[in-house]
Amino acid sequence: MTIREVDAYIVERMIEYLKTRDKELLLPEEYDIDAKNLTVIVTNVISWLKLERKREIWKSQGRKADNKSLELNDKYPWCVALRDLVEWGLFKDYFCVRESKFDFLETISQEEKSAIRTYAYDNYNPQKHTYDR
Repeated sequence: MTIREVDAYIVERMIEYLKTRDKELLLPEEYDIDAKNLTVIVTNVISWLKLERKREIWKSQGRKADNKSLELNDKYPWCVALRDLVEWGLFKDYFCVRESKFDFLETISQEEKSAIRTYAYDNYNPQKHTYDR
């Protein structure tokens, strides 16, 4: 496996979770989290990774853009659940929460972060919902 394939593993698992809703893809069996909260968490984390990839692209084009952490607000149940989630399963190997901000662990290199962001950007394209009027 290449470094990119190893780095992308967490995103692959999150995308697969969104398709199957199989919590064991991301968490140990004994970890109990509401499926709705986990779905919101995974959707928000992947969307944040995609936005961070866009910021990388903008920087490469000479635009002023900085990467940012995902801000958490404990008024929302998914934010509280995400704080706990970084202590379990695959999330603990990649992410942490510091001062109400979700971000990569400091041990994850810039190259690894970029590979993870790029995989999310290239592979997570949710179906758009349309309504007949």
